[in-house]
Amino acid sequence: MFYGRRGYGYSTQIGTGGIWRVDLDTGDSELICSLTEAAKLVGAREGWQWIYHLLVAPDGSRVAAIHAADGGAMPLRHSLITMDIDGSDAFALDHGGMVSHYAWRDPQHILAWSGAGFVLYGDKSSEVGDDGERLHLSRGHAVDPQ
Repeated sequence: MFYGRRGYGYSTQIGTGGIWRVDLDTGDSELICSLTEAAKLVGAREGWQWIYHLLVAPDGSRVAAIHAADGGAMPLRHSLITMDIDGSDAFALDHGGMVSHYAWRDPQHILAWSGAGFVLYGDKSSEVGDDGERLHLSRGHAVDPQ
């Protein structure tokens, strides 16, 4: 992430990054999803990649994150992924190219900005929006339109 967004990440070796679970009492850490695993999940093949904006579900059972990939000739893509807190049962909710500004609505749904508007995703499914419709809100940042 240091490469693509210097104000948001750390300088690290490619291939060593991913999502780590850390026990705050003992300091023990465990890689639960490598960049390679995340790339396979969203279909990214080459170029710089990073994971950012991790959020744990309200019940603590799942974690969501954005996987970003700069494929050189391909435009920058941001994909929303989820997984169990131990890294198992991973799922790509959206790998269409522009996901940001998201929040868990409840343990089964995530509201996210997806390019043209906010989308309500059902976790671990292709469910999108209420009755499959995109929610029509004007922008991804909470700003006064005036």
